[in-house]
Amino acid sequence: MNSPTAHISATQVTTGTAARLLKVSPDTINRLCEEGLVRAWRVTDRGWWRIDYASLLGYLAERRDSRTCLFR
Repeated sequence: MNSPTAHISATQVTTGTAARLLKVSPDTINRLCEEGLVRAWRVTDRGWWRIDYASLLGYLAERRDSRTCLFR
């Protein structure tokens, strides 16, 4: 299965999946995680992120509601 939702569990997504869902680069998702704009945690010694799916959707909805640029 190679759909954008292939790596979604009930509560978390990878940075790659989050990037595809929001149509941005993985670097943008990493910045959101590092800046604390979405709830996320590191899962490996290499520093890979897992992002809380509800938090990601909340961030997206907040930015849409504010009618501002989606990402800085």
